[in-house]
Amino acid sequence: RSKEEIAKEFGAHGWWVTKASWVDWEVTNDFSELTIEGDHEILIHGPVSPVHFRKLIEKMKEMGLSFSLELYDDDKNLVEEIKN
Repeated sequence: RSKEEIAKEFGAHGWWVTKASWVDWEVTNDFSELTIEGDHEILIHGPVSPVHFRKLIEKMKEMGLSFSLELYDDDKNLVEEIKN
């Protein structure tokens, strides 16, 4: 899927979707601010409220996205890593 298709899928699940640049997208909601970028491999990154980390995982699964997610604490220590 393209970055635009992924952004629109987030939009269909309640995120606000905007263009972050000529080629990248930003999707936000009450608990996350994610940037969608990359050419050959799509990278989605940004802050997510730790209490809603599982909700993000479930939404991405519902969208049929393959992913690996990393959650870091405020001191930049890896707290959790998820791959599907």
